Amino acid sequence: MDIKYTSRKRGDGLGGQLEGLASLLIFADRFDLSVLCDLRTFPFFKGVHNETGFPSSEYYSDEEASRLLEFHPRVIYNSKELDSIRQHQNKPWLRVLEWGDWWPLQREIINWLSGGRAGPVKYGYPNEGLINVWKYLLERRESAVEGAVPNYSELPIKVRDRAQFELLLPRVKNSTVVHARLGNGELEVPANEFNVSASRARMTIAENLFLEEMRKHDSDFFVCSDDVRFVNKCQELFGDRVFHSDRCWLPYGCGPGHNATTHSYPVLTPINTNPWTLICDALLDMELMCEGKRIICNKSQFNYFARQRINSESTTILL
Repeated sequence: MDIKYTSRKRGDGLGGQLEGLASLLIFADRFDLSVLCDLRTFPFFKGVHNETGFPSSEYYSDEEASRLLEFHPRVIYNSKELDSIRQHQNKPWLRVLEWGDWWPLQREIINWLSGGRAGPVKYGYPNEGLINVWKYLLERRESAVEGAVPNYSELPIKVRDRAQFELLLPRVKNSTVVHARLGNGELEVPANEFNVSASRARMTIAENLFLEEMRKHDSDFFVCSDDVRFVNKCQELFGDRVFHSDRCWLPYGCGPGHNATTHSYPVLTPINTNPWTLICDALLDMELMCEGKRIICNKSQFNYFARQRINSESTTILL
């Protein structure tokens, strides 16, 4: 067995994809692996599998990825290289360690293999098909020093153009970050297409809960939301204390923008919307949120990194 790569199969939004990628990088550092990251499977670009069996998207290109995004050095994102690694004749089942959909368990195993003290003993042993991989990892872990559970606070993908980040950073550092994940019409999608009860529940939160919490603070507010109507309301109430990035907001009813091809939204995404604009805007907001002095949010994977970076005593999670 010659494992050189690791990857994770899960169809999350951007926050979930980056959380999984960050945890895999901790694991990859410990075992000297590269992490496979196929942007064609991200909801912004998600396309059908073509006749080769690999993902295909008319919106994705390696050239744009290299031009616009900066990746952790262990991440392999070039589609041609990824497809080559996964070619049948290259025996990817012997070289690529795939983590499946049961992410809470997988994350505990990764924490433990990476040096965390708590082991996944209560879950028993892996199935027979993974026994050889399991033995391989356990043998390589024997020489590892026990340590604290790894920290996933660094974003593994960032925007390459740093101008707007550097412009807003000084003000964000002295501000309260507000992230309101409201769906922008996502709740109107048929339940058979979007039926994650926890996700639907957090988006039914009353906007006034955010506003009431904001009234407790006298700082400026860096506001991030998928619904521009909420941002406008914050500006009406708090004036020039509210600021935001120069980003694209979709009309109400289009959803957050990243999964327009997979759900039946009541309003179609404007035809000229560039998915690269959406992902770069999202990555910029995600990185800036990490720099605030406190955060008010409903629980969303989009603000996961901010919640890791900002002191827990300065974090208010509304739902």
